[in-house]
Amino acid sequence: MVLFVFKLAPLPPQWSNEAELMYEASRVARGLPLYTDPIRGVIDDGPLPIRHYVLYGPLAPWLFSLVGEGHRLLITRYVSVAAWFIGVPAVAWRAKGDARTTALIVAVAYAGLFLIARDVVFFTLTPLPVLAATFGLARVVRRGRLDAVASALFVLAWALKPLVMGIAFGVGVFTLLDRETALKTRAIAIAVLTAILAGAVALLMLSTGGGWLVHLRASTDNGMLPQRWLHYTYEYFPVLGLPHLAVAAWLLKAKEARTKAAAWALLSSTVWAIFAMGKRGANAGYFMEPCAALVVALAYGMPDATASAANAKARLLAKIGNAAVLLAPALSLAQSFAMMREYAAKDAARDWETLRRVHDACESAAPGASIRAGLPTMEFPLSGRVTLSPWQQVLLVNAGHFPLETMIADLDRPELGCLVHTRSLEGDPPEEIGPRGELTAFDVLFDVKLREPIRTRFEEFAVIEGQHLFRRKSMPAKAR
Repeated sequence: MVLFVFKLAPLPPQWSNEAELMYEASRVARGLPLYTDPIRGVIDDGPLPIRHYVLYGPLAPWLFSLVGEGHRLLITRYVSVAAWFIGVPAVAWRAKGDARTTALIVAVAYAGLFLIARDVVFFTLTPLPVLAATFGLARVVRRGRLDAVASALFVLAWALKPLVMGIAFGVGVFTLLDRETALKTRAIAIAVLTAILAGAVALLMLSTGGGWLVHLRASTDNGMLPQRWLHYTYEYFPVLGLPHLAVAAWLLKAKEARTKAAAWALLSSTVWAIFAMGKRGANAGYFMEPCAALVVALAYGMPDATASAANAKARLLAKIGNAAVLLAPALSLAQSFAMMREYAAKDAARDWETLRRVHDACESAAPGASIRAGLPTMEFPLSGRVTLSPWQQVLLVNAGHFPLETMIADLDRPELGCLVHTRSLEGDPPEEIGPRGELTAFDVLFDVKLREPIRTRFEEFAVIEGQHLFRRKSMPAKAR
């Protein structure tokens, strides 16, 4: 899997959030304001108004802005791969004896799950905050208590990506409930964590002029659907969820404080991931945090539990568990084989060449005009911008939080000369919500909300490697 993800690393942006993160870093690097009003729009990066909602916060874009533009995507992918495939297993490596063996088996097995590894290389940011939370949890478990350093690591993880909060919440619950720790010590620990968190929130709000929370909610609050949970339970739960809950329940029976801390962190992060899997747009990458918590729990919490149940039955169950977890990558590969084969066939040079051909065709059809694509993964490498996030924007339009008329008016701007879309606009539009509770396509905004306005203003003039190109109807034919 490591070889596979390194093969994919040179590809152009593959997911919308990856392109959006790169664009946010680009704005910071060029001295442009990161937070703007998407409804009013801002023309500070080309002729088209920017209506982009910042994904997670200012910290990650600022860090990525320190990397040179030409190497930013590749370097961030390599850092993400190192955090997941080296950083988390390194925590297991520091354990001793049988605990280290078991923890390493689990770390490598879950690192090798295809759907998680895919999230690692197609930069979702998740491995970096997960690694920070993992280091914080390992410190708590080894010391048997929460301290300022661990608190700072938990808040850092949350500030990078607020979704990574399950471990921190579980440690907080453990700190409140642990009767073996003096009440004064528990109060100080919670006060320190609260103070650091409050300081981080205040800093985020002040540094963004109050825009952080507004943008965070708009870009991540996708709503929950019951059919998403049914889909998750069918495809993921036996490998991602059930083993985590079983180990957490086992470790909760132990008496040692460090084992209880690991158990609560594992339980909390797993329950949080299961809950989040019901969100539109959820994916297996949400389970990076509980998988890392499982590694820490087995590395540092297992000795106490096995000591209290050192009998033939317990040893047999441990061997069965070790053998079973080795099957996880095989199950993932079998389930995801078609998808993995599709990615394996991708050629970075060919994909970049396709982008160049699309750009040249648009330039020929509409010289000097701006390009807008249905996906940020196309728009960012074509124009260096992400004017809006179609998949997220359609949810805001549906909820009445974003005026569709504004985006229709953008189509009338004379600066917009070329549209790039993953399919033709002929025929009936696809269903907006699929049977599994997902939007049927990430470019559903073009297909459903803007299909007719686009058809009245633009015409298809070329198809390049599956990408459909449209120009204004009033423009002369120059490229077919």
